Amino acid sequence: MSALTDDNLSVAAFGGYNWQRGALVYGVELALNYVDNSDVSNVGQPDGSETLTTDINYTGALLGRVGVAVDNAVIFVGVGPAWADLEFQNNDDGDRFTKSGTEVGFAIAGAIEAMLTDRLSGRLQVQYANFGATTYQDTVNTEDDIPTPFSATTSTVSMSVGVAWNF
Repeated sequence: MSALTDDNLSVAAFGGYNWQRGALVYGVELALNYVDNSDVSNVGQPDGSETLTTDINYTGALLGRVGVAVDNAVIFVGVGPAWADLEFQNNDDGDRFTKSGTEVGFAIAGAIEAMLTDRLSGRLQVQYANFGATTYQDTVNTEDDIPTPFSATTSTVSMSVGVAWNF
């Protein structure tokens, strides 16, 4: 098992709509993130001759969110479907197998958002996304011409700081 531990910056855009009834705030939000996160791990022989490279290129989520307004801030939680563009590459002594595509899962987020001016708000958000386990058939590294399956489970935890223009 390997974990991507890259702690780089990403670029994101989000938009949504909120409704308010008393202190209850609820809404929907779409977020798209350019991530460019990559990790190489030794998955086979102790000599490091077999590696698995995992790349996450972008992620996205469509969250339903609900929260409570306190003064000029909203504390909220969100949940909904999430997706990620993933690529796995198994390299065994020069023989390569690559599988890429969009994986779908779910996301859970918690955040605080506060008005900075009449139209500008700032936010701090933490989000967990899980894209499940996917089994791939490695057709390059085979024994007796039988494809070798390997499974990859991908999840992310991200913390973001952002600003929003409120219409």
